[in-house]
Amino acid sequence: MDKRENSEASARLSQRAYDLYLTMRRNASLEVDEAEFGAELAELQRYGLTVPNELRPGRPKMALEAGTAYREQVDAGLDELEALTRRLRELRQVLDMLPDPHDGIVGGLRVLSSKDEANRLLREAEAKEQIEVLTAHPLDRPQSATKARKPKEEANLRAGIGIRTIYPVTARARPGESEWADTVIANGGEVRLSSRRFPRMVIYSHLAVVPDYTQLGPNGEPSRDRAIALLHPALVAYARQIFEGEWAEAVPWAVAPLPEPVPEEARVTDIQRSIIKMRLNEWTYDQIARALSINERTARRHIGTLGQILGVKGELATVAAWTRFEMAQERVTLPSDSPPGKPSFNDR
Repeated sequence: MDKRENSEASARLSQRAYDLYLTMRRNASLEVDEAEFGAELAELQRYGLTVPNELRPGRPKMALEAGTAYREQVDAGLDELEALTRRLRELRQVLDMLPDPHDGIVGGLRVLSSKDEANRLLREAEAKEQIEVLTAHPLDRPQSATKARKPKEEANLRAGIGIRTIYPVTARARPGESEWADTVIANGGEVRLSSRRFPRMVIYSHLAVVPDYTQLGPNGEPSRDRAIALLHPALVAYARQIFEGEWAEAVPWAVAPLPEPVPEEARVTDIQRSIIKMRLNEWTYDQIARALSINERTARRHIGTLGQILGVKGELATVAAWTRFEMAQERVTLPSDSPPGKPSFNDR
């Protein structure tokens, strides 16, 4: 479809379909809920403005020319298969290195069933570390934790122990993590920011602590109350390999773009912030309602109000608009099954 035909098609669209079309053009990575926008998507597809994503049914691909979209889908699928194959080969190498049960070696890993147990093990590992500490923090860190860690990081760096840390891009707008990063960088450590979803990790020379993915919360994140300690050198090396892959994809703290600030006139309430953050983390309205002790209609109404504040219509446009401002907001504390303020190995 050429530009003239594209323009004519846009002129014939319903207002709701046209709004969706513009939103999808501005946010190429945005995933559209077919259950909510089925009629509009069908309208866009009828005019050739979208094509189905065969690799991920129910999540249409925005495209003005079907061949290009299909080629992109095939390339993306091949990339995913290649990455999965690489991970499986790495895991096979790790398994080949593990001792057989009859070798008499006990303890390739250890389940840490409480935060206290995890923190005790991490303190012991930190006291013995002489080379480098690697950490990855995909979730918000309490400001009290980053403040308490700063003198310890300075001491480690002065002692010649390297520090490399990965944060999500949103961390740059949070004072606690920003001050911590400035301190670490000023003393010779390295901090990078990632827009990808990455696992929580703390890695020393002879120990790695990772989340226990057998127990997931409503938002799909592993519980902060449990963790797995990797003790065997092969498992520690595998965890380090995963970290290095994420590190290569991240960008240095200093060169990452600052988020666009939220307009001062936007009076967003805490509950609105919580709900939009939950939606961004793929919570359903039923899960949100139960977590916040409200009904689904109220949760949807808060999203509508937030859309009015941001000057947009509809949930899809509200989510897209919020992503432009999210990083400048104050940290949102999502409901969890862990007591507030109690430290976890994420606080390391």
